Amino acid sequence: MIKQARVVPLETPDNSSDSDNESENEEGKDIQVEFEARSPEGEDYQGIKRLLQQLFLRSQVVDCSRVTDTILAQRGIGSVIKQSLPDEVEQQQDGNEETNEVYAISTVLNLADKTKESVIGLRRFLLDQTAKGNDRQVLKYVTDLLSGRIGFLVNERFINIPAQVF
Repeated sequence: MIKQARVVPLETPDNSSDSDNESENEEGKDIQVEFEARSPEGEDYQGIKRLLQQLFLRSQVVDCSRVTDTILAQRGIGSVIKQSLPDEVEQQQDGNEETNEVYAISTVLNLADKTKESVIGLRRFLLDQTAKGNDRQVLKYVTDLLSGRIGFLVNERFINIPAQVF
């Protein structure tokens, strides 16, 4: 496991810019949080699915549940970012998903594997989005790319997690 401490500035009532309180002159507070990157596991299912739903918000073609299953089936490929908790806290919090939320995911999916429904949905999504551009050359280029060995990079995080954590 890779554990790396990061200082993550969080917007709180004490440091928010629209605060009407007299605390406007006070300095913002930093909260130190440790994140860890590790391979996705079964307990990360709901968190990964939530991030994929955020990524494919308006898509009816991509089945986020199946894509999540595909990601979890790829042992050793990709990482999820979670808050690093001490071992005794992890043991006490077993079964409580919110305490060990998935904040980000980075992985790659093999789009050449045309037998998986999740991959078929992603391929269809890419072709549909490309076709909406009404540029035949670009559509042909993407179609040619999809006929070879190509991967789809999934790199998604909660919006309030700084990119430096990733």
